[in-house]
This record gives sequence, C-alpha cells and structure tokens, in this order.
Amino acid sequence: MFCPICKAEYREGFTHCSDCDVDLVPSLEPLKISDARGPVLAWSGDDPIQFSRVLGALKDAKITYFQLSNQDQLAFQPITPRPGYGIFVRSEDAPRAAGIVRDAIEQNPPESEARENQ
Repeated sequence: MFCPICKAEYREGFTHCSDCDVDLVPSLEPLKISDARGPVLAWSGDDPIQFSRVLGALKDAKITYFQLSNQDQLAFQPITPRPGYGIFVRSEDAPRAAGIVRDAIEQNPPESEARENQ
C-alpha cells in the first residue's frame, strides 16, 4: 500500500497514511519523465524557531517537504556560526507553499524583530 501524496510505502494491513492523513492506494502511477522536476527551495535561514514554524505550517497544509540543516560548528572557533536551514518542496507545490511560508513567518515574527518593533 502506498500514500498517494508522500509516496511512502506501507506494510500489508495499513490503510491510512499517518503523516498525510489520507487513505492508502494499492499502487502508484509511474512517474512520467516529462513530469520529473527537482525540488524547489521554499525557505532558508538560520533561525531555528522560524524553521520549525515553517515546517509545521507545511505539514498542516499537507505539503510534502524535504529539510536540510547545516550544523557544522567548530568548538574552537571564537564565534560559533549559527546553523543554516533549508526547506524544499516539490515544484508543483511551490506556488502554494510560498503563500504558506509567507503566512507562517508574518504571523510569528522572529523574537529579534518583535523586540525591534517595541
């Protein structure tokens, strides 16, 4: 059984995707070569709170995402760089994801912006 949204494969006996909250299907349609497009960057930054908020908003909207985080920090550096994050979505989801990301960030500004606006 497969999830028609995230394409995850489930063992026999499962009927519902726990991540996407949809019913599973017996098989997936093969991907056409002309439809194969790479992921699109939906958000990037170094704020772990915004990163979490954007991930939550995309999950709530049932948009499949791929997350990357770069936390290569050297302990002996006098100033430790902040980790970097990136969130990618499927190209067909990019227009809808852009609005969701924008809303997630605007509704919950980072703490530093909230202090500046006071």
